[in-house]
Amino acid sequence: METKMNKGVIISGGTSYIQNMATGDNATIYARGDLKVTDFEALTNEITRLRLKLLELSDNSPENFQVIGEVANAEVASKEKDENKVIKHLKAAGQWVFDTAKEIGVDIVTDLIKKQI
Repeated sequence: METKMNKGVIISGGTSYIQNMATGDNATIYARGDLKVTDFEALTNEITRLRLKLLELSDNSPENFQVIGEVANAEVASKEKDENKVIKHLKAAGQWVFDTAKEIGVDIVTDLIKKQI
């Protein structure tokens, strides 16, 4: 079962908390908790914000640049609307990316990573 809405915001959840939330045109929430990207423009914007923040925080070590490269690859995959590659690259990027994504409030990215942990 899924919940769909053509425009606006969908909020789905229990009595005391929000379980799922989606925004944008044709937003979809899948009842089993499966996260499907329907707004690649929003995802790409979030990944770009994340990449720029990581560059700002980087100590210029090779390890940091490797992680930022994975995020850049996820950004390219998002522009190509390839959800599987986005997830693959974000997962490979590691904990620093997840922590930074949570810190700066890029919720789509955070949810994608969380579903893979």
